[in-house]
Amino acid sequence: MRKLLWVGDAGCSSGFAKGTHGVCDYLDYRANPSNPNPWDITLLGINYRGDPHSYPYPMYAAMPGGDPFGVGRLLWMCDLVKPDAIVVQQDPWNFPAYFRQLKSVPEYVDIPVIGFVAVDGLNCRGTDLNDLTLAVFWSNFGEVNARLGGYTGPSAVVPLGVDLDVYQPGDRLEARKRVGLPEKCWNAFIVGNVNRNQPRKRMDLTVRYFAQWWLGAGKPKDAFLYLHLAPTGEFSYDVKQLASYYGIFSRLILMDAEPFYGVNEPSLADTYRCFDVQVTTTQGEGDGLTTKEGMACGIPQVLPDWSALGEWARDYAFMIHCSSTAATIGRVNAIGGIADEQDFVAALVELYENPETREEFSRRALSCVRQPKYRWPAVGRGFSDAVEQLGIGHENESVGREVDGRDTAVDREAVSR
Repeated sequence: MRKLLWVGDAGCSSGFAKGTHGVCDYLDYRANPSNPNPWDITLLGINYRGDPHSYPYPMYAAMPGGDPFGVGRLLWMCDLVKPDAIVVQQDPWNFPAYFRQLKSVPEYVDIPVIGFVAVDGLNCRGTDLNDLTLAVFWSNFGEVNARLGGYTGPSAVVPLGVDLDVYQPGDRLEARKRVGLPEKCWNAFIVGNVNRNQPRKRMDLTVRYFAQWWLGAGKPKDAFLYLHLAPTGEFSYDVKQLASYYGIFSRLILMDAEPFYGVNEPSLADTYRCFDVQVTTTQGEGDGLTTKEGMACGIPQVLPDWSALGEWARDYAFMIHCSSTAATIGRVNAIGGIADEQDFVAALVELYENPETREEFSRRALSCVRQPKYRWPAVGRGFSDAVEQLGIGHENESVGREVDGRDTAVDREAVSR
């Protein structure tokens, strides 16, 4: 059986990890015995701490290699697994480090490498992906901008999914009680944001825009801003100090999730159910899993009309025009969109004053994420189909073959859009 080494977030509470397990649970022969094109998968888990786990495939922590992304452990894993192919799930600018490792050993130069690639802004470093055998993007936006940035290889688009068994509408009051909100919040109007506290997510704008709305609305006593933030090792915002500066400290509900582990998914679903409105002021998203999860709980969304959010969510959320842009720091330089402050405040005015508008956008949100393409088995199948079209892992077999009754002997360039 073909062996696959997957390098990406695993065994932790992150959107990337959900992408990893959503696809691997379809591809791996132990997790999905009915898969017609199975793989024997081993994970090199970024942000995995080495704890016992319930996944059916083996997982190894990245950090023993000396770096958080597993670059220093990649060759050791190749020696151990002897993979027929490698998947790397990463941002575009991080791929060259993996390629340098593989090129340093003649035995591994020709291993097919598949990228599961997050592109969240303009000015994508597409040339950094040109050693890939196949690039699988989460959105058409990502694919187009990677090509504008110089990517020339085969590609496919496979969006990420959401688990509707976990994320579904529920009683708002009961959810607020379960997460431990004080009684003064039980019948309040709550604006929520669930995201990592890192620069690209622009938590400073969420605090400022809420403050502008709240002050302009006459300081309503029933309104609160609920920030559920995943801490990171990156630079982040001191949202308590910002809330104090903008005069809304008494309006702030803050949940700092535990590093790496976060909260369990039923508790996260209850967090979404606490919200009357969910917002993000991110500069860009490769997909936007927290938005999908909130939508699945029936929560109306206010989103910047940019990157992947401006693609898949446009007809289903209150979209905010991006009137300016900003480059992502850390020598990344991806160009993100800045949601217009005046339009954002106007959206909050409308959603606070009109329950009918909230109900309409709740219906839209549910209709969006209930589309079959957003179920994780469909995501895994789409990823698998893209790989099978190129015959990856079948290098010792004839290129033309039957898969599910379809002839998949295709030209490599035919996969590109």
